[in-house]
Amino acid sequence: MKKLVFLFFISSQIYSQKVQFKGKLLDENTNEPIAYANISFLKTNLGISSQVNGVFNLEIDKKLLQETVHISCLNYKDTILFAENVQQKTLFLQPKSFELEEIIISKKVDRELVIDTYKRKELNSGYGALKKSPWIVTKFFNYNIEYEKTPYLKNVTFHIGKFPKAKSGKFRVRFFSVDSLKKKPKDDIIQNQIIVNVKKRDKRVKVDLVKYDIEFPKKGFFIGFEFLYLP
Repeated sequence: MKKLVFLFFISSQIYSQKVQFKGKLLDENTNEPIAYANISFLKTNLGISSQVNGVFNLEIDKKLLQETVHISCLNYKDTILFAENVQQKTLFLQPKSFELEEIIISKKVDRELVIDTYKRKELNSGYGALKKSPWIVTKFFNYNIEYEKTPYLKNVTFHIGKFPKAKSGKFRVRFFSVDSLKKKPKDDIIQNQIIVNVKKRDKRVKVDLVKYDIEFPKKGFFIGFEFLYLP
C-alpha cells in the first residue's frame, strides 16, 4: 500500500509540474525590444504580452511547452512555432515592409458625423474570440457616399463588458483593410501603436484619433480591439 501511495504522489507531481515560460522579443533589424506583442497558446485562452523591454514571463504547465504559440504584433510578421523553441530564448521578429500610397493634402473642415450608434438595450450581448485564435475582435464599417464631407476619423467608442479579476487592463486599437475575396481583415492600415488603458469601472472608452489623420477608406475597413495579456 505504501508503494502505491508513493507512486501516485510521484505521478501527480509530474503531471502538475509548473515552469516559467519566458523569453525576449527583439526587432530583427535594429535589435530594439518589441513591446506589447501577444504570445498566445493556440487552442487555449492562455497568453501573455511582452513588456516595454521585450520580456515576457508566464507560469504554465510543463506539457504546454509541446504546444504551438502564435506571436503577433503590429508592424511585424506573425510567427507560429512550438513553445519549447521560445522558452528562455531571445526571438527576433521580422518587420513588415510597407509601401506608402499617394498622399493627398486637404483642408479639414470642422464638421462631424456620428455613425453606428447603439442604445443601451441593444448591448445585451457581445462578440468574443475563439479559443483557437488570438484575442482580437473586429467590426466592419462600410463606406457611404455621405462620408465625403467628413472623411477623417475623429474618435471611436468601445463598449466594454466586465472583466472580473483584473482591476485594470490595456488594449490596442487596430485598423485593417479588407480582403476582397474572403471579406475578412487583411493588413493594418496605420502603423501607429494605439494603446488604451481601461479600468474595471469603465463601461465604455472613447479613443481620440484626430492626430492620426485616418481617412475613411472607400472600400471600407475593420476596426479591431486587441486585448493585451499584461500583468
